[in-house]
Amino acid sequence: MFSAYYQSLEEREKLVLWLGGVCALVLLAYLIWRPLSESNEHLLQQVAEKRALAAWMERAAEEVLHLQVNGTYVQHSNVPLQRLITHKTNELNLKPARMQSKGESEVQLSFDKANFNMVLTMIDRLHVDGVILKQANVRATDMPGRVKAQLTFGR
Repeated sequence: MFSAYYQSLEEREKLVLWLGGVCALVLLAYLIWRPLSESNEHLLQQVAEKRALAAWMERAAEEVLHLQVNGTYVQHSNVPLQRLITHKTNELNLKPARMQSKGESEVQLSFDKANFNMVLTMIDRLHVDGVILKQANVRATDMPGRVKAQLTFGR
């Protein structure tokens, strides 16, 4: 049926029909296929990044378990908690954005763009002094090696 209709068209009409079909294919490619393909590539990249992060977290969790099993020597300090934390942050050249004491047994610290390794070192050194990390919320910033952290310490 379409073949008979096509044969009945004039050459100019056939040319317009072909050009319309080509334009439709080009529009399909640029308006539908290309954005979907780019979105798919972006999602695949995100999956790879998330898998790498998950693998790192699994390795870190194994290390934490290993350290917990082996234990570390903890000496309880008689220095007030806030003073001890202030001393450790100054010693490591960390500048907290906010420090809030909740009584004598709990202190909350906030960092905006702190060096991640220094934050971990501070947590470790405070642990040796008998200070427990009760809660931690650490997020990456746009600067490599820098984090935004909210930490709650206690005894």
